[in-house]
Amino acid sequence: MENEKLDIQKTGFEPESMPTEQVEDVVVALDEAFQYCRANPDDFSCDCSALHSRICHTEVQRLFQHYEKHEVLTHDDIEKSINAVLRKLETEMSDAPEDEFISRRFQLLKERPREIKLATRRYVQTISKFFHIKKQQFRLDPVDFKAEFEKIDRIRRNAHDGLIETLTIYTRTINELYRYGALDGLEIKEWHVTDRFGSDLPPEDTILVFAGDVLRNRDLVKDWAVSAHLNEKLSQIEEMQKGHST
Repeated sequence: MENEKLDIQKTGFEPESMPTEQVEDVVVALDEAFQYCRANPDDFSCDCSALHSRICHTEVQRLFQHYEKHEVLTHDDIEKSINAVLRKLETEMSDAPEDEFISRRFQLLKERPREIKLATRRYVQTISKFFHIKKQQFRLDPVDFKAEFEKIDRIRRNAHDGLIETLTIYTRTINELYRYGALDGLEIKEWHVTDRFGSDLPPEDTILVFAGDVLRNRDLVKDWAVSAHLNEKLSQIEEMQKGHST
């Protein structure tokens, strides 16, 4: 199961659009602000409000705001859900240590928070690559520029496929364990495209996974990854500014 690959090209997956230049600009702006703040801890010039405003003038504005208000599934939710499942599986394995079905999926889930964050980062890094190659458009030979642009686009598509695959593995593994009966006492809740948690967050014993309509929507996965990355970077910048201003 670990080596099973998701065929992204199968019918049922929605076509995707390229990240816009606005998104490219704001991704690069936050990455540069993060690097600057980390290299210059005594300089408090990073304007988090201005950075936030820039994000809210892109097409990911709505999903980003849902993400930062914890109205949609977040990286933190994934990590909490996995930790709850792992605690449950540890009990199951102590009662039946020879159960290979559970032990294999335990290892697969244990790696998942890191794999999902890496896959998110890899995808967003390709957006930065588009930003930088476009800056060289008039300095490169047209043939070289076209070849490099197409190379980055292939990397982007592969990174997008990889992100969808690791989110699918997360969801599929938990659903398999639930059907197997290894998660008794835990409730599984799918996050659908239209779901908004609001102030009524699911209870602690609820395991959140991605619904099929999310995983098949390549544009939504793209915007979710960008929102997660921007939220993480902005939070890190705010923490650095706060930490060095006291």
